[in-house]
Amino acid sequence: MTLLYMLLPAAMALWAYRQGLRDGMARERGKPPAPVITPPKRKPKPSPEQKRWEQIIDNAEKYDGTANGQKKVTK
Repeated sequence: MTLLYMLLPAAMALWAYRQGLRDGMARERGKPPAPVITPPKRKPKPSPEQKRWEQIIDNAEKYDGTANGQKKVTK
């Protein structure tokens, strides 16, 4: 565990140094620096047709031979 505590900060310092060199070289060339972490993209809202099919699939999964737990599917 002590070895991990010794190597991890050294690896992080090396990574930060290299990232700084890349950003500095990009600035010198007039380019914006590349993002280190890219945020996740938002999922598009489901269309009414997708919602309808999800409801149909949910009803099929909940089916037990009776109408219990079934929801009405809208068109």
